[in-house]
Amino acid sequence: MGAHAGAGMNHKHGEESDSIVDEILTDTIQRGERAFGRIRIAGAGLALIQVWFLFGLSWLDDTRIDVLSSVLGVTLLCSWWLLRRLRIDGPTRPLLATSLALDRFGILGSLSCLILWPAAAYPGIGRVPELGFLFIVTVAGGLRLTSKLALSAGVLDTLALAALLQIDRAINPDRITTTVANEIMVMLVMVMCVALAWTISSRSARLVSRGASEARGAERTRQRLGAYVSTELLEHVLGDGAGMLAGTRQTVVVLFSDLRGFTQYSESREPEGLVDELNHYFEAMLEPIQAHGGVVDKFMGDAIMAVWGVPEERPDDSTRALRAAQGMNAALTQHNEDRVAQNLPPLRHGIGLHLGEVVAGDIGTNIRRQYTVVGDPVNIASRLESMTKELDTPLIVSKSVVDTARANGDEIPAVEHRGTVTVRGRTEPVEIFSLR
Repeated sequence: MGAHAGAGMNHKHGEESDSIVDEILTDTIQRGERAFGRIRIAGAGLALIQVWFLFGLSWLDDTRIDVLSSVLGVTLLCSWWLLRRLRIDGPTRPLLATSLALDRFGILGSLSCLILWPAAAYPGIGRVPELGFLFIVTVAGGLRLTSKLALSAGVLDTLALAALLQIDRAINPDRITTTVANEIMVMLVMVMCVALAWTISSRSARLVSRGASEARGAERTRQRLGAYVSTELLEHVLGDGAGMLAGTRQTVVVLFSDLRGFTQYSESREPEGLVDELNHYFEAMLEPIQAHGGVVDKFMGDAIMAVWGVPEERPDDSTRALRAAQGMNAALTQHNEDRVAQNLPPLRHGIGLHLGEVVAGDIGTNIRRQYTVVGDPVNIASRLESMTKELDTPLIVSKSVVDTARANGDEIPAVEHRGTVTVRGRTEPVEIFSLR
């Protein structure tokens, strides 16, 4: 279809596009944090079940299980509270910070209990399987889409692990069985986890940003198309309208509208100002066309071609077109009042309406194509629009449109019979009407 961006629309589109990106990123972060929350709740709950009802921890002093249970219980309750807040407030910075802190509190708190109150079988923090949870939490931080956040959290985890290993060696020198080489290997694994978290975060952020950009582009395209075509046609083309694009014969109502004397007027205007005037005029005309289900086929300089009957014919297409034409005249009156207030001369236009069978489809080349209608009714509507100058009336509508609207039983605008005219390029005369 024709594309003609309206003045003042770019800023609005930019704001809406940015909101789309923000919405996608926020939704992705929220989903991730809620997933983390559920996993944290499940992990803390399973750990409590293991400690109290299964086999406990062979390297924790039995008299201090209550301390470990308190750490896990606080993690469980806070995670449940955080999950509820995320549903209500979304992923705000304080809640994200709380989520990161809860991850570290649960893991580092549990490991600290093992160091402070070890059992006889305790082999050292570097050899207990629970240390693997710290590695998992570090890598999982990469799914939070912020590479700086993932890197910062990873560095803190690395420093915390180094501190735990040193404290463990200082408090439990006779219990630990790890060597310096073992501890160096543990630290290397942690560094690799940090690098992996940063890589995952950076790549995930790029993928989400790319998806958001594509969504923004798609929405921008939809907005631009939606400014000039009906919602029905837009959804049809973007959906499963491939058959329609291939070409079909349809009975449609074609509307041609053209400004009077605008070519001469444009010679005295600056290009920027002229484009702005045209855009405002088109916006005023588009509202009644779209309000009555019309499809803008194209803009041709200061002219508009609109169609009723695509993508599908409706029994009241003629009535819709007549009401749209009447609305365009009313809109022009209001538009001219605004122009006069801006010390601009009023505009005049002519409108021609005709009903007939056309071929509708996607026409053009592989480089440039557009959905349009072609056929004799298009030429007749254009000729009728030209006759509005001779008959000094803003609208000429063919008998086919009026008869179809009346046959459907619709209430139509009052029209006046203007006789029969011969249209250039057509042998049969056309009976015409104008708005009364």
